[in-house]
Amino acid sequence: MVTVQTEQMRSDNNLDADAEDDFWFETENIALKGNKDYSKLLRTLCILESQRYQAIKDIDKLLELQEEALGNPLEFVKKLENGEDLGIPTPQVVPDLPEIEWSKYKVALPPEALRPQTRNAGHRTQTDNNVKQNVIKVRGRVYDNSKPVTFNQLWTVEEQLRLEELLVKFPPEENETKRYMKIAEALGNRTVTQVSSRCQKYFLKLQKAGLPVPGRTPKMKTDYMRSPKYSGHQHSRHNGFLYPKSTFFPQLIPPVPMHEGEDLPGTTVCDPAKIVGEEAEEPAGDEGFSSEIKKTDDYKKFMLLKRVKKDKEKDKDSVKAVHAGYKCNGCGEEPLVGTRWHCADCGDQESMDFCSECIISQLESETPHSLDHKFLAVRDPEQFAWDRDYSYQNYLTSSSSYNYLDPNFMPT
Repeated sequence: MVTVQTEQMRSDNNLDADAEDDFWFETENIALKGNKDYSKLLRTLCILESQRYQAIKDIDKLLELQEEALGNPLEFVKKLENGEDLGIPTPQVVPDLPEIEWSKYKVALPPEALRPQTRNAGHRTQTDNNVKQNVIKVRGRVYDNSKPVTFNQLWTVEEQLRLEELLVKFPPEENETKRYMKIAEALGNRTVTQVSSRCQKYFLKLQKAGLPVPGRTPKMKTDYMRSPKYSGHQHSRHNGFLYPKSTFFPQLIPPVPMHEGEDLPGTTVCDPAKIVGEEAEEPAGDEGFSSEIKKTDDYKKFMLLKRVKKDKEKDKDSVKAVHAGYKCNGCGEEPLVGTRWHCADCGDQESMDFCSECIISQLESETPHSLDHKFLAVRDPEQFAWDRDYSYQNYLTSSSSYNYLDPNFMPT
């Protein structure tokens, strides 16, 4: 139930929004019943709602009058001449929005929220979004049909080489624009402006490199840069790695041919050539055995024992290698000393390494390693491609050990 004192708001009846009568719903919270701002806001909403309802009725009335006028236009014109009342609804006076001090309610509204919204606002926003979606950008700049196909595109190596040939073919002229027009026409895919800009940058590069310039020498602010005020450090040693290679001097970039099957260079821990060489090494004297015997486990054990024996004889007088970072899966020796027998068929997660003693003893154990796997004899310790101080194993030791590279080390 609404306790309201209002009147039908027409052109001659304007309701005073600042009336002293309270305007509220009986079901509202008690704290809102005495609030003047809430009363003003609720009064305005009710008036606008009633005007909306009346506007719908007025539209229906106008449609009826339109049908009557189209059905009997002569009578409608006669009423207009006589000044008779046609029954057209009178316009309504829309009330102003109440002025409420929102700051005392701790509500901060942007200025756009208090502006009246028109019926075209949503359509305008949708149109702007469609325009933005249809925009084509080339490397961050807007492209349209008035611009060339190569707009804002980098020059390729082939284009640069062709430009150098044309600079020799067309010598410098008094009016450089004519020269650039000839070069652009010969290129076919670049405009005069693009050729002019490229030549200016190319000439600057040549002058800085101390090479002859095939045209007018550009002006450089050498004296300005050499002044004591700007004598600071102007170049960083490794800044060239941060930028792509320049296409101004393509002949100075050496080609790097590489087959698809080649491995990329990386930070390998050991020299793969050593392991591959050990894999091909087989003891001599097995030519008299048939292929069926070679497939038996006894033959595989025999050949492995011969390899171990030959390896021990070879390393009898030499210094035994220490394989740092490797542990024997048989006796648990760490680091592994002597020849390291590495299984080539086991993955990196299940890497198996044995010393010369355990590679023999595990053959007689209850669960021997598979004889179908190939064992590689690694005699030399792996050559690390980085400083061993950076090895992850230095960070796995006890917390009391010191490592100057560990940022989490807290000395007690």
